[in-house]
Amino acid sequence: MAHGPDADPAASPWRPGRIWFDGLRRRSASGWRKLVAAVRRHRPGPILALAGLVMAVHVAIALNRYATYQLGFDLALFGESVREYSQFQAPLSTIKSSLPFNMLGDHFTPILTLLAPIYRLIPDIRVLLVAQAFLFALTAAIIGLWAARRIGRGVGMLVTVAFGLSWGIVHALLFDFHEVAFATPLLALALIALRQERWGWLWVCVVLLWLTKEDTTFVTAGLGLLLLTRRRWLQGLALGAASLGVFLVLVRLVIPWLSQSGVYTYFDVVESSPWSVLASHLFNPTFATFAGAVALVAGVGLSSPVMVVLAPLVLSRLVSTKSIYFELQHHYHVLVMVVCFMALIEAWEHWRSKLRPWAARLLTVGQIVLLGLVTAHGVEVAIHTGGLDRTPSNCSVCASIDAALPAVPDGADVAAEVYILPHLVDRARPRMAMPDWLDQTGRPLDPDWVILNRASSANGNPENHWEAETADRLRQLGYQTAYEDGPIVVLHR
Repeated sequence: MAHGPDADPAASPWRPGRIWFDGLRRRSASGWRKLVAAVRRHRPGPILALAGLVMAVHVAIALNRYATYQLGFDLALFGESVREYSQFQAPLSTIKSSLPFNMLGDHFTPILTLLAPIYRLIPDIRVLLVAQAFLFALTAAIIGLWAARRIGRGVGMLVTVAFGLSWGIVHALLFDFHEVAFATPLLALALIALRQERWGWLWVCVVLLWLTKEDTTFVTAGLGLLLLTRRRWLQGLALGAASLGVFLVLVRLVIPWLSQSGVYTYFDVVESSPWSVLASHLFNPTFATFAGAVALVAGVGLSSPVMVVLAPLVLSRLVSTKSIYFELQHHYHVLVMVVCFMALIEAWEHWRSKLRPWAARLLTVGQIVLLGLVTAHGVEVAIHTGGLDRTPSNCSVCASIDAALPAVPDGADVAAEVYILPHLVDRARPRMAMPDWLDQTGRPLDPDWVILNRASSANGNPENHWEAETADRLRQLGYQTAYEDGPIVVLHR
């Protein structure tokens, strides 16, 4: 075969691959030029800047709560999982059980592996807090840019801030770290892909949502319902059936197989009929408050079919015996916020084009007022329940704990009260000290080191004095005092 300048290019064995590569390169260049043009056209700078400001506020609040020992169990658990992933190990927890406890047998959260490379470079549990703030801010930017495109840049800027400071996001921020933070940008992108009928991108988002946690299948089933409202029968039925199938496979096969107990432990045992449980929620003031808060956030979005996405999720909670799912706290409502804001944007755009000019202006004013109230409520939650008045400089107990922690050697088997746990994950094998001195699977604790805060509010202390009584009992069993300052005591054997 001839080679060199006189060779026939068409006869080259590499010709088909070269043609494919050149085509891919041209398509990539064209796609990149379109993306750059779209970015320039929509001028996202102000919205991205506001999202960055939201992230900065979130990081400051989260790191202050960490430094003042206001974060606890869930942050420590997820920190353990990410630490183990970063070492190419299964996510085994010593906090949950004295025996190896695979966290994938508790909840199916492989999405956390995405944080492992970062943690390997920066082995600090605060990486999780910064990542959560970034994911919330990223979602705010996505929703804000979508609002700017559909309605206008001013509305997009307002929506960015309102979402970032909405009560569902702020409560999640104040309550440790949770894997559902990954689901917020994925759900927003899935709703955009569905609106634009980009089925490939929709399924990518759906699969990633399934890898976030088993109950995100309720939300993807809701996406299937939304497709049905838009007469996309095949896609809607396929997505709904796939979501149900994935849920059953996870809770009946995968999680029990990985679980220490061999079962999925989060199914409620309901002795009464499901209808009585449903009625107990519907006629409970907690649910009424939740419904009112959702209405405040969604506003005119209540008229949008997008709200149907919440139907399977809310129904699954209505047939649960746990009323905590409807309390305005913890991390249970971040996806509710995403759906409410995306529904608001769609309905706002729809009614602006349908109403008379004066009615459209009235709608805009009303929605601006509602978004202002949502933002103000989020700020009020952050100030009054965020513990922002407690800082390292005015927290004497915090200083005592900071001084006590170095007394515990690296790699030690240590039991600590819940608010100290996250500060041990990076360098020790922590266990959670409890009043009954048992782990969560009922096995006795038998640590080499113990850290207790006799003034803590954990598990009813100091009213029931369990931390002080535990310290006295351990001394009687032969534990020695390695450090003591005020209410803080470190024991070892």
